[in-house]
Amino acid sequence: MPPPSNTPDVDHYAVLGVDPLSALPVVSKSYKKLALKYHPDKTAKLKEAEQKVATDRFIQIKESWAVLSDEKAKADYDDKLRGKLARAESERKRFGDQDTDRARMKKELERREMESQNQKHQTSKTGWMGAKKSAEAMQKEAEQMKESYATLQKIKQTKAQEKREKDRRTVKVKWKKSKVSHSEDTLISLLRPYGDVESVEMSD
Repeated sequence: MPPPSNTPDVDHYAVLGVDPLSALPVVSKSYKKLALKYHPDKTAKLKEAEQKVATDRFIQIKESWAVLSDEKAKADYDDKLRGKLARAESERKRFGDQDTDRARMKKELERREMESQNQKHQTSKTGWMGAKKSAEAMQKEAEQMKESYATLQKIKQTKAQEKREKDRRTVKVKWKKSKVSHSEDTLISLLRPYGDVESVEMSD
């Protein structure tokens, strides 16, 4: 049988069911309990396959006990195990820091994505509001133009009506200056018997 391994590649403490770097009394107590449980005399009535498993387990227990029961071998093994555990802790911390960095980056990316979505929404909303205001301004301008046009039309109609009224009340009189001469006063005197005379306009 080869000598038991004294390297931390074999976890002798785990084989004996105790915590790493446990004191010898703790290891001894667990060893006695396991050795009794897996001793060939206790497993003789098991099936062949089960006996083989129990035998292999018993051999592992004996090898681990051979290392941990020897003061010098245990001290050497514990030193190597401490180095292995320290490296494992360093790796765990390093990967843990990397996980933390990845989580932080993921959170930052999610935050930026959310800001981008909000900015797009705000831009869309602002554009819609701007378009709405522009449409409202154009509609208001159109209404003002419509009102101005209506006012101009009304003024035009009023002037046309006034002109028609004036034309209806206007009497045009012609005479030959070689035979008679009139002034505004003489014309008013001549026309007054037919109604009130508002004004007289004379032209050559």
